[in-house]
Amino acid sequence: MYVFGNEVNPPLPYQGATAMSSNHSNHSNCPVYISDEVRNFQTFLIVPVFLAGLGLNLAALLVFYRQRSVWTDTHVYMVNLALADTTLVVLLLVRLYDSIHELQAPRLCSLLVVLHYANMYGSIFTVTAISVQRFLAVRFPYYARRAGSKKRAACVCVVIWLVIAGVCLVFREDNAPENWHTCFERNQPLPLDFLMSLELLGYVVPLLTMLLCSSQTIYILLRTSRENARSQALPGAGAGSPPRMQDHRRSVAVVGANLAVFVVCFTPIHAALLLRYLETSRDPQDCRRYVLLHNVYLVTELVATTNCFLDAVGYYFLCRDFRKELLPVRRTQVESQEYSL
Repeated sequence: MYVFGNEVNPPLPYQGATAMSSNHSNHSNCPVYISDEVRNFQTFLIVPVFLAGLGLNLAALLVFYRQRSVWTDTHVYMVNLALADTTLVVLLLVRLYDSIHELQAPRLCSLLVVLHYANMYGSIFTVTAISVQRFLAVRFPYYARRAGSKKRAACVCVVIWLVIAGVCLVFREDNAPENWHTCFERNQPLPLDFLMSLELLGYVVPLLTMLLCSSQTIYILLRTSRENARSQALPGAGAGSPPRMQDHRRSVAVVGANLAVFVVCFTPIHAALLLRYLETSRDPQDCRRYVLLHNVYLVTELVATTNCFLDAVGYYFLCRDFRKELLPVRRTQVESQEYSL
């Protein structure tokens, strides 16, 4: 990836890599360049995302470490998410370095690409697991609070990384050094089966799961708020618990915001991956359209990385212990019953 260059003619594969086969060289016919607008967007966004993402996620990990004695299943998921996001942020710095001084280490570059996407999908799956956990917490609160919930959450996190490792293992040949002409730029499109695995398993299934769980969570919270409001309106009712209703409204806002962040961050990059594949499969190829899609993909890739610090902002609202630790002077009054939100 060349961030600061105006035009990039497709370079030769890494030395030592086998030459591209004729049936996989379809986009090498098009000169690839990055527009000034995209270059400026990258320059403007990449440094703030790195600084904000690294600072917020390290702060989150420190807070979670201090609160380890009172961890819940939510904490386990958030630690897993913070680790994935921190790794992504560090890799972002490596990509910035590669954009200025191109890395000439084929095997290292293959590893970096695998780590980048593995942690991106690790973040996606963990956010999805948190959405499911929140739904279970409000739909089956007694079951969700039973002993062993932390172990279940840890097992889910292990399964997440095993699934990702399995996908990386199955498609390891597609990430071999000879398939890259720079450290983060492929010299051929993703195979269709690999692309469909990313689109379906890595995006469509998590999105549908989050839509279902988030909508049900919001419905239950709103219904509970209405029932509480009606009970408070009955003659002889006590002062009630306005903070509980405020908690429900805040929880609804948090759930909706988490879903919106997921859609905004991860929908564009998966749409761009699919569109770019369709364009590289055309014969003859429209180079102007390919260059446009290439620039769009670079923008969506950076948009996806903003999830790294947006997740950290979400920690503040997801965990009341995180709020207390981060803002010890402004300790808010909270209910004794917590919905893990």
